[in-house]
Amino acid sequence: MKHDKVHVKIVPDIRRIKTASKYPLKLRITHKGVRKYYATGLDVSDQQWEIINSPEVKGKYQKMRIEMAEIEKKALECVDRIVPFSFAVLSENSFARHLVSKLWRWPMIIISRSYARMTSLGRPILIGIVRVR
Repeated sequence: MKHDKVHVKIVPDIRRIKTASKYPLKLRITHKGVRKYYATGLDVSDQQWEIINSPEVKGKYQKMRIEMAEIEKKALECVDRIVPFSFAVLSENSFARHLVSKLWRWPMIIISRSYARMTSLGRPILIGIVRVR
């Protein structure tokens, strides 16, 4: 059924403006008219967004476009493994945590040093993350 298709796209979140007139880029996943947004860790201005989406993009913007395509590809791979698709299953599969840990451009550290705390599934609890430049 065409209506059951899941759409994945990276879009600027114009609801929130950051410093230097930049918007955070979010991964938008749409299923049956319901949209969920996931942070990518990327920020762009209006001008940068236009350059990234132009047909003749070069330099650092080309690298950003490639990185965005990689995020979308990995998200599609995660979504394709969920049959039938549901956002609840997507959340249970730690999709957001996978996206954050694998695709952000900066190394990260776990705020909590207590690795002994475990969930009922036997996985460490992620207390929080920070970007380190």
